[in-house]
Amino acid sequence: MKSHWDGFHLNRIWCLNGLMMDLPNLDPSLKAAWVSQMNAMWDYAQESIGKGNYDVDHWLSSFSVFALHGYR
Repeated sequence: MKSHWDGFHLNRIWCLNGLMMDLPNLDPSLKAAWVSQMNAMWDYAQESIGKGNYDVDHWLSSFSVFALHGYR
């Protein structure tokens, strides 16, 4: 079940990155709060990758790429 939470967090990072790119005038304090939360979600999700479960590794790795680089 943790892998589903990991995927959820990576998806949230992906969406927040997209919002920050589309809102260049975002309040700096709000942006800092978002980045802090994104870093915490990233750290939590990365704990599950590389544990030997092919399905989880494949799925979360692809979501990690989207979280880092977006999908446009």
